[in-house]
Parts: sequence; structure tokens; C-alpha cells
Amino acid sequence: MADFTKDGAQVDEWAQIAAAGTRIGADIAIPDDIGVLLEITLAHDSANAHANGALVMVEVSSNTTGDEDWSELIPGGYRSDGGTAALANVDQESSGTSLYVDVTSGFITKFLRFFVKDATIANSEIGRIESWNQDDAIYPVDSLTNTHQNTADVFNKVFQWIVKVPKEFRRARVIIWNDDADCTICTRTRKALATDIE
Repeated sequence: MADFTKDGAQVDEWAQIAAAGTRIGADIAIPDDIGVLLEITLAHDSANAHANGALVMVEVSSNTTGDEDWSELIPGGYRSDGGTAALANVDQESSGTSLYVDVTSGFITKFLRFFVKDATIANSEIGRIESWNQDDAIYPVDSLTNTHQNTADVFNKVFQWIVKVPKEFRRARVIIWNDDADCTICTRTRKALATDIE
């Protein structure tokens, strides 16, 4: 059996996409000997109703440079659901296994994914609910990675896709269109791959 080293890295840090806006992700080089797995995360960060959901496209290229050779890996891409996200406000400094909020309505489902939108977008994060204390706190399965102040908000609409990019391509990128007139969204992309194959 071949030996290899697993590697993972952030490709596109958490960033907000404006209503009707588009985010074109960074180019991702595909190693010659193995493909890459993309981990794409999208979260609603608005309490307004999102009419159409967002469109997520993974593009690939057989060329190492230039922009005329991009093709859709999955025709039609992926689309998040529409609807209205529940909103809770962080009402005191939160870290570790306690996320203190003003309301828990919309967050009382075990293992539900949630999104903490920090005032510094890059410090935002997702988690999964283990339990809750009514209108007081959400207790995540895993400890919070960052400390969040009372300027942070919590939303309950999180979407994730894992997409394998075959090794035959040279590059990949993620394009996301926020197909809504009055809602913002936040997105992040990571990559996972194997290196040093022997």
C-alpha cells in the first residue's frame, strides 16, 4: 500500500457576499498524482427571507494559466435552500463550550449546524448543537474555536458540500452567486489532499 501524507488548508477564508453578489475563489493547483477534495461551507447571515438560495459552482481547468479553459465540474452546480434563518444575538462573551444568546428559538434541535458571525468575519465559525438552555445558551458538541463578544450573531442555516476534483485537471476554483436581492451570505472553502505519495 502506498504511503502518503494528508494535508489540508484554507483556500477562501470566511467572507461575506453581498445581496446579488458573486465571489470568485482563489485558483487551486491540483497535484499530478492525486486529486483534491474541496470542503465548501455556506451560511445565511441575514434574518431576511432568502428567496432563491445561492448557486455554488466548482470550475476546473486543464490549463495551468489563462481563463478561457474553465469548465463546470458538476453541470448546474449546487444550490442552497432559501427560506429565513433564525437569528440569535450573542449577549455576553462566549468561548469554550458555552455560546450565550438572547433567544434559542430556531436552535433547539440536537446536532443542528449553526453559524457564528463574528464582527471580524474571518473569526466566524460553524458548530453543531449538543444541547441548550432556553433563551440563555447554546452548548455545542465541540468547543468554540474563537471567543465571541456581544457583537456576534448566530444563524441556523448552514450548507456544506464535499467535492472531489480529479487529478487529471490542473486547476480548480469555487464560484458562488448569492441569488437574492436583500440577503447576504458568508462562505468559506478548504481543501484536503494527499501529498508525498511513495
